[in-house]
Amino acid sequence: MVLNQADRRRSIDLLNRRPALGGRNQGVVHGWHRAATAAAPQPVPAPLQIGIVDDSHLFRECMAAVLEEEDRYSVSFQMPSLEALQAKPPSFPPDVILVACALPGGGALELIRWAGTEFPGAKVLVLGREEDQEAQILGCIEAGASGLISRNQSLDDLKQSLSALANGQTLCSPELAQSVFSRLKELSGRREEASSENVLTPREMEILELVADGLSNKEIAQRLIISLHTVKNHVHNILEKLEVGGRYAAVTYAYEHRWLRRRWQ
Repeated sequence: MVLNQADRRRSIDLLNRRPALGGRNQGVVHGWHRAATAAAPQPVPAPLQIGIVDDSHLFRECMAAVLEEEDRYSVSFQMPSLEALQAKPPSFPPDVILVACALPGGGALELIRWAGTEFPGAKVLVLGREEDQEAQILGCIEAGASGLISRNQSLDDLKQSLSALANGQTLCSPELAQSVFSRLKELSGRREEASSENVLTPREMEILELVADGLSNKEIAQRLIISLHTVKNHVHNILEKLEVGGRYAAVTYAYEHRWLRRRWQ
């Protein structure tokens, strides 16, 4: 077929109007690709592995059942004691271990120390009561527990505590905080009482009193009828025991702790 000049022009116009590869059609393809990528499912985070150690069988089973209702938790083990856990180690290491503060025989402290060695990455959350002994609660902290909550708190509080521990936080419920601070206050008072006890011998106190009166080592030796070398040894021992830098600092220390009575009082 032979095209006349007018037909050839129409054919050329149609070819010029056809969209080129990389034009709008390419944009449509790229837009579909972006939409498909955005709609791709995100990876599901691994559930938090929870271990439960409590001497109450009913409590363990109820706690495990409640936690495993949610996909974000998986109960790694539930045991009545440290001995049972050691006899049957879990298949998966726990992220958080729930431990009853009042495990028989002081088992909570032993378990916390053992867990720190066997599961170094795990956090221990102690479940306590207000009537638990303050020394026992503080002992759990000293053993390495990461958190303390009361057994009287709600399940939502427990779940928040688990999330906080998994994120590296430490926590203590208000109900148990009072016991902790009371115990710390008691220990602080004992330290102050111990620091105020006189650690000097009667002879050292006698020499310290003469130092406080302003006597030199030579004068003290003459007063007590002992050698100058002996006086110097006693003064050295006094400074070492009191951990002070000089004889007058020792006198000040003795006044502050009421080992000596000021002459003008």
